[in-house]
Amino acid sequence: MRRRSRIRRVAKWTGLLLCAVVLVAWGISIWHGFAFRFAGQHFDVDIAIYGERLHCTAAHLTEAHTQLAGATGFGWVDTSVRDHQWSLIGRYARYGVSCSNVSIPLGLVLLPFAVPTVILWHRDRRPPKGNCQSCGYDLTGNVTGVCPECGEVVARTAAGGDRQHEP
Repeated sequence: MRRRSRIRRVAKWTGLLLCAVVLVAWGISIWHGFAFRFAGQHFDVDIAIYGERLHCTAAHLTEAHTQLAGATGFGWVDTSVRDHQWSLIGRYARYGVSCSNVSIPLGLVLLPFAVPTVILWHRDRRPPKGNCQSCGYDLTGNVTGVCPECGEVVARTAAGGDRQHEP
């Protein structure tokens, strides 16, 4: 039986964990919103999850607007005022500052994690007992001890023979 790669195993479990985090965030965002703000001297970046969407807003602050920069940190979003309109990219002015906004459904955020994770988990399935562990060929009735498909030497119980001695 071939040995599973450590990188593949880490990728599978990391993908599963990321999918779980996105699903939990999706569930929470139905009722509550939360955001993280990273504020610098000349820019302000907000990443928020509410209304079952991921919102990213970036604002470039000029010298005249640096007093509008908020504090860096985590916070809750008032979800009572939600617009349920889906927009991928938008530009608007907030307090006279030009802002860029990206808003995408969390289902689209989940896809890049879920698809490779499902593929990795599917590829690492072990063949059922009685099949070649290397290629998955059904060895029912095979008494030679060698897989006719790939040439791998197989255990006697997998080959289906109850032989007491080697031929």
